[in-house]
Amino acid sequence: MPSQCPSASRSAPEVLEIFYTALLAVAFIAVVWFSGLVVYKLFKGQS
Repeated sequence: MPSQCPSASRSAPEVLEIFYTALLAVAFIAVVWFSGLVVYKLFKGQS
């Protein structure tokens, strides 16, 4: 019997899922970094 899912090649939906998950993680990191920068500049401007 041939194997159903060879590990060498991934299906297109699986690759898209990995791509969009990575994109979501990058967007999350960018939002957290930007909000931290805004809070830092806000407190720096008060003193």
